[in-house]
Amino acid sequence: MWEEDGEPGMLADGVYAELTLPYRFAQAAGNSSAAISAYTASESCCALAFAEAGANGGSYIQPGWALPHLREQWREWLDSRPEIYDGLRSAAQVGVVYSTQAAQLEDTEHLLAMYPVSRWLCEQQIPFDYLLDGNLSFEGYSVVIIPSVTYLTDGFLEKLSEYIESGGIAIAVGDVGEMDLNCQKRDSSQITEYLSGKEARADGMTVATEGDGM
Repeated sequence: MWEEDGEPGMLADGVYAELTLPYRFAQAAGNSSAAISAYTASESCCALAFAEAGANGGSYIQPGWALPHLREQWREWLDSRPEIYDGLRSAAQVGVVYSTQAAQLEDTEHLLAMYPVSRWLCEQQIPFDYLLDGNLSFEGYSVVIIPSVTYLTDGFLEKLSEYIESGGIAIAVGDVGEMDLNCQKRDSSQITEYLSGKEARADGMTVATEGDGM
């Protein structure tokens, strides 16, 4: 559970506040999440918060006693549709790698790259999942995005190579896998070997495909 100091909604023209990303992080970690607001906003914002939580498999905790009819409405709606959440499985075809080691290893480039990549996918209405490097599987994803992950294990790169060889698309934003988790720098030829056939682009992305990948 986490606390927010505001409700989802439009803050200004083209500027929106939402809680999609923390809900997705919780899903990736295999946890049920709940957001609680620091204050009760308008009825329309509260309704949007309940809808957002339901769409992301989480819960919204509305503070205070106001708007009881809204809580009853959403409780009734969710209770009457258990099939929506039974056996819930993501239909996303895009996976975004999130390094759980990034904060410990001060990999600020990765943390700074995560948000704009995630934000862009949300704005383009492209469904995606976070893929945690501690329990990683590329199965079922057509595209995997790796945003500036400096520290990666050989096992991760081997899995990535197998994924590309099987026809998957890997997009690296910035430098990827320059060091292992012992902070030992890799030879650039090692990374090239893992990402054979990669294409560097002027926008800072590297696309690696094999066979019918693209």
